Amino acid sequence: MPWLDPFDTMAFIAAVTQRIRIGLSVLIVPYRHPFDVARRVATIYVLSGGRFLLGVGVGWLEEEFRLLRIPFHERAQRTREYITMMKALWTQEHPRFSGRFVALDEDVNVLPRPVQRPHPPIWVGGESVPALKRVVEFGDGWHIGLLTFAQLRPLHDKLKQLMEQAERDFKSLELTALTDPHRLSREDIRTYRTFGVQVLYMLPLSRDTQELLDQMRAFAEKIRAAE
Repeated sequence: MPWLDPFDTMAFIAAVTQRIRIGLSVLIVPYRHPFDVARRVATIYVLSGGRFLLGVGVGWLEEEFRLLRIPFHERAQRTREYITMMKALWTQEHPRFSGRFVALDEDVNVLPRPVQRPHPPIWVGGESVPALKRVVEFGDGWHIGLLTFAQLRPLHDKLKQLMEQAERDFKSLELTALTDPHRLSREDIRTYRTFGVQVLYMLPLSRDTQELLDQMRAFAEKIRAAE
């Protein structure tokens, strides 16, 4: 399957839509310099009228890291620093940051500033305990992969515990979950709601445009029918 550039694609979609939220699921943060990502995110956020959200992950495919000459074992720490740097660029008049991989000790111009304060929503992907800790550290949402309810329940409880320990309001997080649209039942949708999941999403697998649209419409109708 050909993969289009995520930011160019989001800019295109922003131009031909008016109401829907658009975003990345997910951006592998260590692959790109945070200055570049911060400006691209802010640009699309402004052009879309504040409809853009940023899904982030640390990555998992070691071969891609090797291709980019980025040490695989540094991916989590790089992600943490890059996100911190981007937040500083989005929110501070004179941003400063000093880390192991990136640093900023002089004024820079990475305008435009995001239209929503303090910054575009960040959804953190992953189901490991370190991923949950990243949600707590810098996430506005938890972007959940394809899990059974038996798998989801202990992770949900763990995240809630970690949020409480960090004195963050668990209800402030936006929870999103990947589902299999062919197996998703009305009862499943109701169960997701008991977990506090606000957004269900799917991966339409087809190269045919009309088939993709048909799959998306059928999924949306299934969700509406369960309301």
